[in-house]
Amino acid sequence: MDLGQDWGTLHRILYPRRKSKGSSSSDHVFIAHHGDRTLRLVGDRDELLFSTGASLVEATNAAGTDRKILSLDISEMDRALGECLKVDGGIFEQVEKLAESLGNAPSRPARVPFPYPEEHFIFAAVRSWWGKVLPSHFGIYLHLEGSEPSDGRSLLLVFRKGELTEFDEPDLSGVSSERREDLNEVVKILRERHRVPIQGFAMNRADFAEWSENGNSSATWKSVAKALRADRLQLMPFRFGMAALLGSRGIFTF
Repeated sequence: MDLGQDWGTLHRILYPRRKSKGSSSSDHVFIAHHGDRTLRLVGDRDELLFSTGASLVEATNAAGTDRKILSLDISEMDRALGECLKVDGGIFEQVEKLAESLGNAPSRPARVPFPYPEEHFIFAAVRSWWGKVLPSHFGIYLHLEGSEPSDGRSLLLVFRKGELTEFDEPDLSGVSSERREDLNEVVKILRERHRVPIQGFAMNRADFAEWSENGNSSATWKSVAKALRADRLQLMPFRFGMAALLGSRGIFTF
């Protein structure tokens, strides 16, 4: 049974909105245009919305000189999307190619570098040290507990030959409430449904959001190891090898 690819769920869980101190304004303003006509602006100034439909020069002036303006013609955007889908590899390789193609687009001002995506610490682990011990086909089930039951989230990531191929919140609507409450049973159901070994992780949603924001750093893995020792991070099923790997990663740098 295929899981599918829910980009919205993936982004909300793995890349939560960063909490900034002071102003939450972004340094970047993105302008999508066709020729000299502005089609869409993405920024955090309400007045920018009124520039949609204006000339590219007018929209650029409205963004102000204190922002990093990234303008892209939609024809170049379509071309870059087509190129990234031809890349052999996983999602991160495709994102790298997309950023590279858009960064080299002829209509883009060379003075403004294109923002480069930071690889999530889970993907970085799979591509390096986790990949040395995990099978070629496997799944990672994230069970994130909130302060209220309604705040909880879950995400299943399925990797095949080291590449992320499927990702979504698993549909457990047909499972009895008794089995849904037993996370080991949930992992068993997902393993049978998707025919790959599943390693489950249960943790506090706020902890996971903090680790995700901190990125693939030694501080993140030290926090993960500390949470495991304090029983704030649980493995389903518990595998001594995985626990030892997480614990050692919090001490040593690979």
